Amino acid sequence: MINKIVFADEITLWWKEESFAETNLQYQCYLNGELHGSTDKTHYSFLGLQACTDYQIKVETWKNGELLRSESFSVQTPKSKNKLDVSKSPYNAVGDGKTLNTQALQKALDDCTENDCVYFPAGTYLTGALDVHSNTEMYIEAGATLQGSSNETDYLPKIRSRFEGEERECYRSLINIGTLDSKGGYYCENVVIRGAGSIYGGGLDLATRITEAEKIRLRTFMQENADYVKSCENENTIPARARGRLININNTQNVIIGGLALGYAASWNVHFVYSKNIITYGCSITSVGVWNGDGWDPDSSENCVIFNTVFDTHDNAIAIKSGKNLE
Repeated sequence: MINKIVFADEITLWWKEESFAETNLQYQCYLNGELHGSTDKTHYSFLGLQACTDYQIKVETWKNGELLRSESFSVQTPKSKNKLDVSKSPYNAVGDGKTLNTQALQKALDDCTENDCVYFPAGTYLTGALDVHSNTEMYIEAGATLQGSSNETDYLPKIRSRFEGEERECYRSLINIGTLDSKGGYYCENVVIRGAGSIYGGGLDLATRITEAEKIRLRTFMQENADYVKSCENENTIPARARGRLININNTQNVIIGGLALGYAASWNVHFVYSKNIITYGCSITSVGVWNGDGWDPDSSENCVIFNTVFDTHDNAIAIKSGKNLE
């Protein structure tokens, strides 16, 4: 069965073979009866399409010159969404990499309806933590970067999160979707974060600032539990557990992250807990130099898909997680 991601300007397909041992397969992808392209991967994208248009698609599977199977279907692209350009009124965010735009960007996200798209034109938009609600789409254009601040106070107040299998209070992530609740359902749904630009966190500087702030807060605890501290990986292990992520998804279903360069979170980059139907594709995830800089971490979640993504991470590329001990 061929799965589909459909936007007004894009149709992306992905599928799986019955056996991982299958080799030398070639896929020919047709659009409206004409060969659009071929691939030896189990995914393919048709880009630059028109909104509100019916397209006929066919995917043929070939091996050593022999046609094994063919699947045809029609897809209608939806209408284009209304752009909420963050650089224009009433938001007036400044993409100079210096101006802190948290309030302006949060207003655009708050204003976004299912018929809108929060649009980032070229520029570097410095920001602290942002919250995303249901039925929101963010589009980061080529040449645009959503850049997380390295100031730890820009990620307060703390929120309930989970780190290494245990729920705890953590600094907020750059992008926060949903609210953690181990006994709850899905409180948020239908979120899209896509484009051809970048989303980068505060990286090592932010991680260090959070860790040092937590060392001060936990000074008494760490002095009274010196043996426990010595048993940890290093003196930063306990205070660093409060670091946020790049994109943090909790109790949420139906999230698509596509086409972006992601990276340099204070810890893990894409982390989702108690969530369902999370798709990431066409991305690069980088965290060189960031301790615990995991790329993509499904945590007590289901039906999570990732494909066509390149990793250059200081720690795990993909780490499948769950609760620890009682959790």
